[in-house]
Amino acid sequence: MSQTLKNPSRTTFIAAIVFAACSIVPAFAVPDSCETGGDAPNDAAAAQALGTPAACTGTLNTGGSDSRDYYRTFVAANNVLTVSVASASGVTLELLNPAGQPAPCNASPGAPAPSTCNGSAGAAGNWIIGVRAAPGNANPTDYTLNAAVAGTTPPDVNSTNCEGISDAGETSASPTRLTMLPTDTATVCQGRVAPAFSDMADWFTFRVHSATAGITLSVLPGPTEDVDVTLIAPGGAAAEPTVLGGVSQPDVFSVASAARGEWLIGIQPGRNRTTGSYTLALVIAEV
Repeated sequence: MSQTLKNPSRTTFIAAIVFAACSIVPAFAVPDSCETGGDAPNDAAAAQALGTPAACTGTLNTGGSDSRDYYRTFVAANNVLTVSVASASGVTLELLNPAGQPAPCNASPGAPAPSTCNGSAGAAGNWIIGVRAAPGNANPTDYTLNAAVAGTTPPDVNSTNCEGISDAGETSASPTRLTMLPTDTATVCQGRVAPAFSDMADWFTFRVHSATAGITLSVLPGPTEDVDVTLIAPGGAAAEPTVLGGVSQPDVFSVASAARGEWLIGIQPGRNRTTGSYTLALVIAEV
């Protein structure tokens, strides 16, 4: 349910938007950089958003009841997701398609457990990546995770973490600029708010260049989750949602004639929610 978030609202997933085909890109792995907002969830239903391509690290601590880390990433129709994990202490990798069915995984030569998984997306949806500690291992376990998407989807939209390499802005006074396509017309990305880790809200900004532009904004909560969303025009007025969703249901904002200038998007967990993962989709139809 939506609640007041300085001027609340909510958003929905735009099925017409598709993610760009990507190939794995080597990147410097910052310690625990996979686990933005604190430890990644132990429950697949609350999986943390992970943008692709990804090359990052995480830590499992079985002694501290942290035996699994779950991530989710969006894959467009007809694309292939490849995930790999490496750890000196040994971990098991699993990959579930949007229907919850396991994808093929194989162990690298000499590895004790599956370390590479591949999934082909017949239809667009969120895939779940799980990293599990080796049975009986009570010591902290570091791992490196790589994920990439490749396929035939036209390069219309980028699949990224909305928040970049750090947490998005906590207030409307310090928003994070959304990474748009070169034409500044569209983006799809994922993020997460987690009050338990002092991450009370995510604020973003984007620019509308034409006074006759139309905006369609949607934010789809993760499974069993709920988020509250605010869309604020350059003059400070809050836009009303076209569709108001609920738990696991998207909300949509459609603005026919958007004012030129900097717009703000605010996202926070819904009522009585401790976390809120989401997929944000934004289209600006410049006229």
